[in-house]
Amino acid sequence: MTLQRFEGTSYADAGFARRGMSLLGNVIQKVGLTTSTPASTVETILYTSSLPTKLLNNNGKGLLIILFGSVAGNANNKVVRVYLPNSVGTKVLDSGNFGSNPLTTNAWFVYVYVYRTGPNSQDVFAWIDNNTGTLVPTFTQLTLNSNSGIQFAVTGQNGTAAAADIVLRAISVGLLTEGGVQTASGVLV
Repeated sequence: MTLQRFEGTSYADAGFARRGMSLLGNVIQKVGLTTSTPASTVETILYTSSLPTKLLNNNGKGLLIILFGSVAGNANNKVVRVYLPNSVGTKVLDSGNFGSNPLTTNAWFVYVYVYRTGPNSQDVFAWIDNNTGTLVPTFTQLTLNSNSGIQFAVTGQNGTAAAADIVLRAISVGLLTEGGVQTASGVLV
């Protein structure tokens, strides 16, 4: 007899499925995306999250949000931004203008750490790696509801109205726990 596991459940803790966890310990793992900016200079929403509630139910718990993308190999300026909890929320990352290397298509990576410091408070650290080198990390303190208010939005803005100057290619959101036990299938909390 073989064990059967439905997608999103864990042999160690089937409760992960109720919290939206995968066997990798990721809350969200999306690859193969091609969400891009249109031929416009208006800030465009590339992604809005829909995370499960109560991920940050105790102090010391956190989320690691990693975004992967590329920019067109042209001299146009490009800007990537991340907001919490949505596109009209608090800007926690602004890349500034980058992507003006006309020789190649350039990759960019955004890292955002969100740590719960209280029922309605979080510390957020963010930075971007791109073709201009690592930019200065940012630190923001938020006052969102830690049990239900942790969502994020990713935007892109072109300096010239050229389609697909910025492309979001993958998203990974992992749960970080203080004192959690790392297993082959994720983190037991």
